[in-house]
This record gives sequence, C-alpha cells and structure tokens, in this order.
Amino acid sequence: MNQLRSKIYGGVYGQALGDAFGMPALLSPAQTRARFGRITDFVAAPDDHPVHAGLPAGRVTDDTEQAIWLARQIIADGGVTLEGSARAILGWYDAIGGDSCVFVGPSTRRGVAKIRAGVDLRQTGLGGDTNGSAMRASVVGLIHPGDVEGAARDAALTAIPTHNTHVACAAAAAVAGAVACALEPDVGLVRPRSMWMRVVFPAPLGPSTPRISPFLSSKETWSTARNFLKSLVRFSTSTTGSTMGNKIAEVSTEGNSSGFDRHRAA
Repeated sequence: MNQLRSKIYGGVYGQALGDAFGMPALLSPAQTRARFGRITDFVAAPDDHPVHAGLPAGRVTDDTEQAIWLARQIIADGGVTLEGSARAILGWYDAIGGDSCVFVGPSTRRGVAKIRAGVDLRQTGLGGDTNGSAMRASVVGLIHPGDVEGAARDAALTAIPTHNTHVACAAAAAVAGAVACALEPDVGLVRPRSMWMRVVFPAPLGPSTPRISPFLSSKETWSTARNFLKSLVRFSTSTTGSTMGNKIAEVSTEGNSSGFDRHRAA
C-alpha cells in the first residue's frame, strides 16, 4: 500500500511537473529547437507564444487544471461518470473565466457551449477536432491500479463531453491505461513484456454487436471528426507480471487555485 500511495502521489505531481516543464515549448519540435535548443529547466513562455505568452517559469497549464478538477469530481461521485465529467469541465471553465480566456481550446469551448445549451452529452463533443481529452486523463489511470482495460474505458468516457472522436477517446484511453499499468507493484523491478489489448466499450459507447476489424496501418488516415459512439479502441501497451480517490484527494486539495490567476488576468 505504501508503494501504491507513493506512485499515486508521483502520478499527480508528475502531471504537474511535466506540464510546467513543457509549457514554454512551441507548437512543433522544430520551432522549439530553433527557439530554445533544448529545454533543460523550467523557463518562462516566450512573449510571442501563440498560447502561453506571459506565463512564468514553472507555471502549469489547463492540462493540470482540468486533471485536478476531474479528480475532485471522481472523488465526489465515487467513480467516473459521463455527467460528472461534464460537471468537472464546466467547473474548471467557470473558475478560469473561460468565455474570455484565450487558453481554452476550440473543442472544449464548443463542447461547453453545447452542454450549457442542454444538448445530450453524447452529442456535445462530436464536433471536436483536437485530442485535448488526453491531457486530463492521467488521473483516471490512478484509480485503476493494474486495470488497464478499466482505465481505458473510463478515460474514453471522460472525453465524450468535449472530444467525442475516435482519435481523442483513444488518446485518453492510452494515457490512462499506461498510468494504470505503471501502478502495478512490480513495474520497474522486472523486464516488461509487450502485449496487445482490445477494449470493447459497453453501451452507449460501443455497438451491441461490434464488428471487429484490423486496426490502422501506417498508410491509413483517420478522420478527426469521427463519431466515437460506435467505435472500438485497440492499443499497445507494456506490462509486467479499489478505488484510490482518497489518495488523489490528499494531493489535489493542495494549492487548489494556483493555476487560475493567470486566466483571470488574460
């Protein structure tokens, strides 16, 4: 239990540290290399950064903010739900003054508008054209230690209100599944083995009689606006051979508004 507790803390703090470390990076590796060479420490965002201009060194972004809001909602609800995921997004959006905030992504902004208009939550994210749901998915993996399939299912559910596309739901599932795998007690002690897993999502996320076909090859191109409601996810991960919401709560309640001031000032 002590090892699991430590890994859960590491997962939450790792989300924030990695986010802050990568915050100043530009929109492509080539642009980042041209500006910084290599980023080896916390640095401020450039004044001409298209998204994070003005953020100081070490500041987290909406990636971590949404993850913490989602974690709190999971704790309050006792698990992941579609409605709870929407409440978490709306709570975060209102806290940062989302209507006037330049940091809100296009898919999230459209999704929030549809949620507020009363559109069915299974439809609000169908216009998503980004994969921002992956950025908040790590906390879902933290409540599924060793349960990659459960983490993937719940992560896809959290994506639906704003990013209900194949690419975005699969990305969220992959992040949460990797985190769940990392919570295995033996990870880091033995050599991992490679495995394939197919996650068939239950209704309403998947068809009642799914048609399974081979996954994409390097020559296939996915549409960024594909309806995820009838899609399946198959992904690769590495493994080695209960709910932990209270552990997440201990971390998520610390410094609970530290990332919001820069949005209000935007």
